[in-house]
Amino acid sequence: MLFSRDTDTGLLQSQRFREKPRAFRSGFLLRLGGVAGVICFLAPGAKALEINVGYLQWQPHQGPVLSNVFPEPEDSGLRGAELAIEDNLTSGQFLGHDYPLTNYVADEEADLLDAFEEMQEQDIDLFVANVPASALIAMADRLDEGQMLFNAGARDDHLRGSQCHPQVLHTQPSYAMLTDALVHAIEAFVSTGSGPLTDAHAL
Repeated sequence: MLFSRDTDTGLLQSQRFREKPRAFRSGFLLRLGGVAGVICFLAPGAKALEINVGYLQWQPHQGPVLSNVFPEPEDSGLRGAELAIEDNLTSGQFLGHDYPLTNYVADEEADLLDAFEEMQEQDIDLFVANVPASALIAMADRLDEGQMLFNAGARDDHLRGSQCHPQVLHTQPSYAMLTDALVHAIEAFVSTGSGPLTDAHAL
């Protein structure tokens, strides 16, 4: 039988757990009880929290690409934002957290900035921007105190250098980072004949 009831605690225990020393089992149960106690203590007093998130997207038409083997979905950024919020709600909902998402996909940069300012008026303080560097800088210059902007589209190096903004966080690697990673991969391939490049070819 895989499980049986412990005569001391009355709890169902597995065969593997019963084979552990009694000191281990007692300590484990004490820690488990402590964690449960903390959860029970905090949960009733947890305050509801609502964080409004704004997602903005504008990507100029890039023209024909070299390969259409893996086309980039036009709504991949928005789907990613929705998936991230859904993932956060799996645990956040138990604490009374909510993350309403407002999104806008613009056809022109001027429309993008107008939508950004409208979101600011709606008390949205957290923004995810899938936009080119020029639009990202324009949005960053319009941020109010306490607002935060996540860069999810621009890889330009100057965004982390001369145009670095204290209220902008980057989720995209810069071109310098990508170049550095490629150089290290080439070095590993040249020196050892194996590494990320050969692993990629194997796929």
